[in-house]
Amino acid sequence: MKRLILSAIAVTALLTVAPLTAVAQAESPALFQDVAPTTIDANKLVVEMQRQPPSEYPHMAHRSPVSFEQAVNMWARSHFVLTGAGENTLRVTVREADIVEMLLPVKKGIAGWFRKDQSAEYTANLEISVALIDANGQQQGSAEAKTMHSTTMPEGTTDTEKQALFLEMIKKAFANLDRELQPRIQQTIVRGRG
Repeated sequence: MKRLILSAIAVTALLTVAPLTAVAQAESPALFQDVAPTTIDANKLVVEMQRQPPSEYPHMAHRSPVSFEQAVNMWARSHFVLTGAGENTLRVTVREADIVEMLLPVKKGIAGWFRKDQSAEYTANLEISVALIDANGQQQGSAEAKTMHSTTMPEGTTDTEKQALFLEMIKKAFANLDRELQPRIQQTIVRGRG
């Protein structure tokens, strides 16, 4: 009887968790749509974060609904198709990924009541390198790029609005990065070695 009760509790717990997991996956935003992936002669993709973004103020990346680590994994899987040929590894290394807040001066007193100042500036920094590594650990080609994207936010912004802003900043940082990085990948990894 005790086993039957425990089994019933376990099944109920699984039924409760399963819909939540499905909802969480359904709500996970698709950051990289309509991407034409690059075909790479490799059989393995490795994504490395050299360092996690700090979580203490003024660092704000940890408050985004999608972390930089999640975003770079989505980015790599949407941008590269591996042929499975040979023993090469495509290594994506995140050297820097962060969002930093800088508070801006706002008008105080009666004059401040009649205006809505920009109260904070946020800057996203992203630096990524992509390298093709052979079976002997030798680098066959590499490309890297770094980007920065800044925006401001008015006073009185809600946490939900800030989270939406951080997510949009991450998307724009990757879009800016792509403009520099993709041509370099084509030149040094796909067409040649460098």
